[in-house]
Amino acid sequence: MLIYDHVAKNKTKIFLITALFPIVLSVLIYLTIYLVHLFEGNYVDGLSAFQRTNSLAATVIPIIFVIAFVWMIFSYLNEGRMLVNMTGAKKITKESHFAIYSIVEDVAMTAGLPMPEVYLIPEESCNAFAAGVKPETAVVAMTEGIIKKLTKPQLEGVIAHEMAHIGNRDVALMIMIVSGIGVLTLIGNILIRVRGRGKGKVAAIIPLLGLVFLLYGLLIAPIIRMMLSRRQEYQADATAALITRDPESLAEALEVISGRSEIRAFKGQNLASSMCFMPASLSGLFDTHPPIEKRIAALRGMLR
Repeated sequence: MLIYDHVAKNKTKIFLITALFPIVLSVLIYLTIYLVHLFEGNYVDGLSAFQRTNSLAATVIPIIFVIAFVWMIFSYLNEGRMLVNMTGAKKITKESHFAIYSIVEDVAMTAGLPMPEVYLIPEESCNAFAAGVKPETAVVAMTEGIIKKLTKPQLEGVIAHEMAHIGNRDVALMIMIVSGIGVLTLIGNILIRVRGRGKGKVAAIIPLLGLVFLLYGLLIAPIIRMMLSRRQEYQADATAALITRDPESLAEALEVISGRSEIRAFKGQNLASSMCFMPASLSGLFDTHPPIEKRIAALRGMLR
């Protein structure tokens, strides 16, 4: 399969997976309200459970989405820089680190993207990530270890991978998804602790909605995030190969990175795990990244 085919195919899948996020949430809210109304009786005050559900859902769903949207916009504008600050990374310049800066500069130029700010993380592990919600404000951070252990072509492949995330708007999208998970969990915790003062449907719907939000935020949304992130990694690999015209060097870089990628400051952080090179877990069920072996095989398959 050609590199262009990989990119086009993955973009389609990302669009479909992303569309699931608000759709599934809306369906869960609607069904919860409907079941409560149905439990009260199919017909109350001359209105069917379906009619009463439509009326309440038309109010509840927009309010919930407005709250989630405001929270996600706040996170969208602030989370990227927070990632860099968490690692203690230091900004480098062309004068202080000519070789590394020049590689990023060359890759950005080839990719047709603005030159990002470049940060160096004081850790010996092998990792890198991109942050920022748009190419004009993006940053690329990498560990000291990855610079020491990779050859120039391998490092170019890794940087091209991160630039691909910037160009494909993966960073902004992932921040939005994870921020959405955060706000849903927050709303769920608040609602489930509310004791309805009214009787009947009001008292029943509020804690049930809270439970729906919690289950969605803790179980369903992370699965969507996992599926989305895995697709993004394949797409970024394909785009990086297109930028450098050297998929083999990126494949070799992944072999070096495997097993040496943990950034201490990001341990246990879901957002960071979606944006860095991460090894697969034993089960692999909720991994945000596909197994490195499969990514390597896909890259080397482009050479055939």
